[in-house]
Amino acid sequence: MKKKIIVIAMIIFALALSAVAYFMLPDSVVVQVKTDGTPSNMLPKPAAVLITFGLSLGGAVWFALDGGREKFKSIFLYAIGCLVTVITLFFNM
Repeated sequence: MKKKIIVIAMIIFALALSAVAYFMLPDSVVVQVKTDGTPSNMLPKPAAVLITFGLSLGGAVWFALDGGREKFKSIFLYAIGCLVTVITLFFNM
Protein backbone atom coordinates (compact mmCIF):
# COMPACT_ATOMS: atom_id res chain seq x y z
CA MET A 1 0.00 0.00 0.00
CA LYS A 2 2.84 2.40 0.87
CA LYS A 3 4.56 1.74 -2.46
CA LYS A 4 1.31 2.44 -4.33
CA ILE A 5 0.98 5.83 -2.63
CA ILE A 6 4.59 6.68 -3.46
CA VAL A 7 4.09 5.76 -7.13
CA ILE A 8 0.90 7.83 -7.35
CA ALA A 9 2.71 10.80 -5.79
CA MET A 10 5.60 10.37 -8.25
CA ILE A 11 3.23 10.36 -11.22
CA ILE A 12 1.25 13.36 -9.95
CA PHE A 13 4.47 15.34 -9.41
CA ALA A 14 5.77 14.47 -12.89
CA LEU A 15 2.40 15.37 -14.43
CA ALA A 16 2.30 18.70 -12.57
CA LEU A 17 5.86 19.51 -13.61
CA SER A 18 5.03 18.67 -17.22
CA ALA A 19 1.90 20.84 -17.11
CA VAL A 20 3.93 23.78 -15.79
CA ALA A 21 6.51 23.19 -18.52
CA TYR A 22 3.83 23.04 -21.20
CA PHE A 23 2.36 26.39 -20.23
CA MET A 24 5.69 28.15 -19.65
CA LEU A 25 7.77 26.92 -22.59
CA PRO A 26 7.78 28.66 -25.98
CA ASP A 27 6.36 26.88 -29.05
CA SER A 28 9.87 25.83 -30.17
CA VAL A 29 11.99 24.42 -27.35
CA VAL A 30 15.79 24.50 -27.42
CA VAL A 31 17.04 21.04 -26.49
CA GLN A 32 20.68 21.33 -27.52
CA VAL A 33 23.11 24.24 -27.34
CA LYS A 34 26.42 24.73 -29.19
CA THR A 35 29.60 25.52 -27.28
CA ASP A 36 29.24 29.21 -28.13
CA GLY A 37 25.79 29.30 -26.52
CA THR A 38 23.65 29.39 -29.65
CA PRO A 39 20.77 26.92 -30.06
CA SER A 40 21.59 24.00 -32.34
CA ASN A 41 18.59 21.70 -32.00
CA MET A 42 14.94 22.54 -31.34
CA LEU A 43 11.78 20.51 -30.81
CA PRO A 44 8.12 21.45 -30.84
CA LYS A 45 6.81 22.06 -27.33
CA PRO A 46 4.52 18.97 -27.16
CA ALA A 47 7.35 16.63 -28.15
CA ALA A 48 9.77 18.10 -25.61
CA VAL A 49 7.22 17.84 -22.79
CA LEU A 50 6.14 14.31 -23.73
CA ILE A 51 9.72 13.03 -23.89
CA THR A 52 10.59 14.27 -20.41
CA PHE A 53 7.25 13.13 -18.98
CA GLY A 54 7.80 9.73 -20.58
CA LEU A 55 11.15 9.37 -18.82
CA SER A 56 9.59 10.22 -15.48
CA LEU A 57 6.57 7.99 -16.06
CA GLY A 58 8.83 5.13 -17.13
CA GLY A 59 10.82 5.45 -13.91
CA ALA A 60 7.66 5.53 -11.79
CA VAL A 61 6.16 2.47 -13.52
CA TRP A 62 9.48 0.62 -13.25
CA PHE A 63 9.54 1.45 -9.53
CA ALA A 64 5.97 0.15 -9.17
CA LEU A 65 6.68 -3.12 -10.98
CA ASP A 66 10.11 -3.73 -9.45
CA GLY A 67 10.37 -6.45 -6.85
CA GLY A 68 13.03 -4.54 -4.92
CA ARG A 69 16.07 -5.49 -6.95
CA GLU A 70 16.55 -2.31 -8.94
CA LYS A 71 14.83 0.45 -6.96
CA PHE A 72 17.77 2.82 -7.31
CA LYS A 73 17.79 2.56 -11.11
CA SER A 74 14.06 3.24 -11.41
CA ILE A 75 14.19 6.22 -9.04
CA PHE A 76 17.25 7.51 -10.91
CA LEU A 77 15.36 7.33 -14.24
CA TYR A 78 12.42 9.16 -12.66
CA ALA A 79 14.74 11.85 -11.26
CA ILE A 80 16.47 12.27 -14.64
CA GLY A 81 13.10 12.90 -16.30
CA CYS A 82 12.16 15.53 -13.71
CA LEU A 83 15.59 17.14 -13.81
CA VAL A 84 15.60 17.37 -17.60
CA THR A 85 12.21 19.11 -17.42
CA VAL A 86 13.56 21.66 -14.94
CA ILE A 87 16.73 22.22 -17.00
CA THR A 88 14.66 22.66 -20.16
CA LEU A 89 12.52 25.25 -18.39
CA PHE A 90 15.61 27.06 -17.12
CA PHE A 91 17.33 27.27 -20.51
CA ASN A 92 14.20 28.30 -22.41
CA MET A 93 13.03 31.12 -20.15
